[in-house]
Amino acid sequence: MQLHTLQAASRSPSASRFRHSPTSSILFALILLTITGAIVCWHVMGDLPRIIMLFSAGSCALISLFALSTVKHALRATNWILTVDPQQVQIKFRSYLNAHFPQEDPQVAELKLTEIESANITKQTLKAPGADNATTTSFHTFLDLHTPSTDLQPLKAQLKYERTCKAPKTGRLVTSSSKYQHYPVSIVGEHTVRIAWRSPSDRITPNIKTALKAFSRQGIRIDPLQKETHDLTKTASEQTAQDDQILQLAEHGNMLAAIKLTRKSYGMRLTEAKAFVEDLLQ
Repeated sequence: MQLHTLQAASRSPSASRFRHSPTSSILFALILLTITGAIVCWHVMGDLPRIIMLFSAGSCALISLFALSTVKHALRATNWILTVDPQQVQIKFRSYLNAHFPQEDPQVAELKLTEIESANITKQTLKAPGADNATTTSFHTFLDLHTPSTDLQPLKAQLKYERTCKAPKTGRLVTSSSKYQHYPVSIVGEHTVRIAWRSPSDRITPNIKTALKAFSRQGIRIDPLQKETHDLTKTASEQTAQDDQILQLAEHGNMLAAIKLTRKSYGMRLTEAKAFVEDLLQ
């Protein structure tokens, strides 16, 4: 395995290429903009007070602008996560939403086909703390690549850097920084690279079965479907296990649920719980 910068990663024109789909963000933004228009019309008809209209329509408009910003990222050339060709596999582990981070950072892992023993789909059911002590259940689909003869520690270290690095400041007169809590690649165990393929907020296209066919054409063994269920709403009996649950939520990008579980488990204040989760990610 080798790690490359985005510019140094050489991709074959004939390689099968997989990217994040902008469809969900587009639909979400359109729905919010429609709701914004409906709120304004309601006010114009005289049935909605001005202050309520301004607050509701403004909130929907701001959220829709956020959704449209993810669409902008998705339409860029930096939006890809996996390529497969007869010689190698390339995995872009930096989120396409954080394309403004330093370009000199390694962000592509290159694996020779001989390093990949097998691939499989893993479907995961995740239960996490929600609002008002409720439980939220989400469903996730992953592509797992098993590499028993490859040292994944360099990639693991780089993934840790992605989670903990600070956002670069942009702008001249007025500087700002932003970082999306989106980590599409992880290491499971010692020798499995896991790519997040489908979640409630994200989807890779083409579909995961097309990816398995691409690996099968290159002689990679396809293992049976695996299923996992993780209930992170229950307090673990040991602190290490509890911290692992909190870390799992944070690595999924679900920082709010991770902080809520921390507060529930250790009785911390909001700022203390946030700092605790950030320390776990170090």
